Amino acid sequence: MLIINYEGANIAFKDVFYQYCKLKEGYRNSVYKDHKGFDTIGIGHLVTGSEPFHVVAGKTYTDSQIKQLFDLDYDRLGIEAFAEEIKAAGYTGYNMMLAVSHFVWAHGGGQYRTSTLRKGLLANQYDLSTVKAYLKANWDLRSAPNQRVNAEDFEVGFSPTPWQPGFTLPSRSN
Repeated sequence: MLIINYEGANIAFKDVFYQYCKLKEGYRNSVYKDHKGFDTIGIGHLVTGSEPFHVVAGKTYTDSQIKQLFDLDYDRLGIEAFAEEIKAAGYTGYNMMLAVSHFVWAHGGGQYRTSTLRKGLLANQYDLSTVKAYLKANWDLRSAPNQRVNAEDFEVGFSPTPWQPGFTLPSRSN
């Protein structure tokens, strides 16, 4: 389990990432249709019928059930391994771990695993403007909302201020 120092306490990265995703993705404790029309619940969990409990439209689920689905997706996507390698690359704090983890959460790990983005981040070759230009040219060609979300994630990633709920990007605090 990846442990980070968060507000002076050592806690699991997964718990901080959960709070980050709740704010970035939204949180619903009942089934809703995602932007592609698929049944979804919690923090973007695609309902497949293989959940550890029966998920149906019209029912309200507990926070612990939603967290259980989040944990399944976190493990399935290999989020912790991506966060661990960012930490090993020498990034201070946990902001870049959040940025990369949320990027993988949104796009999946397959393409990221072999991407130039990953190679550049692990080699510490990129700054914020390089990452934004790369994302715009390679990942978010037709999606302005994705461009905005990815840019915000990496603004957090490169920020020296540790993220926490209520965090304001320095570029937006004026």
